[in-house]
Amino acid sequence: MLVKRNIMVDPDTRYNMTQYALNGSGNQAIENIGYDSGNDGHAYDGVVDPVFDVSGNQVIDPQLDADHLPQNPMAVGHGHGAANTVAPASCG
Repeated sequence: MLVKRNIMVDPDTRYNMTQYALNGSGNQAIENIGYDSGNDGHAYDGVVDPVFDVSGNQVIDPQLDADHLPQNPMAVGHGHGAANTVAPASCG
């Protein structure tokens, strides 16, 4: 499974994305944004469980508007509105 260019917010006390209930091999997380991850004293640091973190996942505030579209220029091209945007050049 490839999980790419999503925005994930407030997972409570864990990574924004974990390998819980994923089947098979080759699961990858690429260029996702996580925000408001709580670590609750645990060793969670980042967006994705390191087991399938491939590259480009970052923790930033997407500054979502009322339609849940990112207003932060670093988050444009991510999330449900990404189909109508141009990805930043730094993300390939």
